[in-house]
Amino acid sequence: MKQKKTYTFDEIEKTLQTPKSWWAVLTVLPFVRKISYIFANYTEITPNIITTISLLLAFVSTYFFQKGDYIFLVLGAVFYQLSYIFDCTDGTIARLKRNGSSFGKIYDEFTDSLKIFIITFGLFYGQYKINGMDSTYLHAGYLFLGVMLLHYERLILRDLTFSDFKVIKISSKNKPRSIINKYFKYMENHKLKAIPSGIEVLAFIYVIVPIAAPSLIIESTILASCYLVLTAMQQMVSYYKTNSQKNKK
Repeated sequence: MKQKKTYTFDEIEKTLQTPKSWWAVLTVLPFVRKISYIFANYTEITPNIITTISLLLAFVSTYFFQKGDYIFLVLGAVFYQLSYIFDCTDGTIARLKRNGSSFGKIYDEFTDSLKIFIITFGLFYGQYKINGMDSTYLHAGYLFLGVMLLHYERLILRDLTFSDFKVIKISSKNKPRSIINKYFKYMENHKLKAIPSGIEVLAFIYVIVPIAAPSLIIESTILASCYLVLTAMQQMVSYYKTNSQKNKK
């Protein structure tokens, strides 16, 4: 009988996507490593099943968010975080055991978009209900939902990385010891994202704000949406400059 392969934490580490976001590094990947180790070595669970678990947890998060009261906001935030942990685990298992599929990739992308839709609806509808049917909360939800779905469907360029800033850093020859340049170089060397990405924006709206400042959800949503739009615009400018330089060569 063929002996079953035992996967190590080092092998799991090599499958984690890079560059990593700081939110994932601090609050998600420590759990993903352990869950992936258990799933890979002690179960036959497939990536698609893990994706489904993530989706079910998102529905639970939505249920709590739409209740509106503070204790339910906290529970909604907790279940969103659990959903995101499993969302990161499915890809890790697929790359580790090499049992991913084209369907799994499409299914994962579809559920990512669906989760954003239902959780955003639950969060802002809940605040709409408990704040005297104030439609401002619904409009804020529409704004955030539109920006995030565009972001995740790649209708605008997503997730800034260090490489996107190489054009911006043309002046580094004149200032080789710039603190900003050192920061970007450090993040690149450690395979970390240089600035907050869509992952941090979701964590900000779905976790940090509901727990720490639910009364500021409208202001926070406008701020987060503007941030995503501005970073996307900057990214497109960077790509345009990069392509222009390549064409000149």
